[in-house]
Amino acid sequence: MLYSEKLNSQWITEMYGEIINKSISSNRIICMGTVWGTSIEFLEFIRQLNHRLKEPPTQCITVNDQGAANVMIYHDKMFADCIVKSDNQTGYVMTIGHSMCGDVKIDSQDNVLTALFGINKISK
Repeated sequence: MLYSEKLNSQWITEMYGEIINKSISSNRIICMGTVWGTSIEFLEFIRQLNHRLKEPPTQCITVNDQGAANVMIYHDKMFADCIVKSDNQTGYVMTIGHSMCGDVKIDSQDNVLTALFGINKISK
């Protein structure tokens, strides 16, 4: 969840303040490592994100795309109708930056395995 993950919480608080951070704290983190959509949706998302990064609401030290995107999606309810969230075991994408070693399963050819439609390989 957003509030319990130190970096995401810090990014949102620095840019938008503690009140907004707490208002979206129970939501899952939207990771900016992988974002996809139709070309029209994606371009609008990037246009909105770029605007927020160029003109942050506070005089913050760090301007962060992931913090801004989470506020856009959860607080401002932008793009809510086209967001698909998945977890690391059943989704199409695996984010392993904060995963524990035992959470990531690897086969004998060093492919990362998920439970999506049985065991699928995600090539490295």
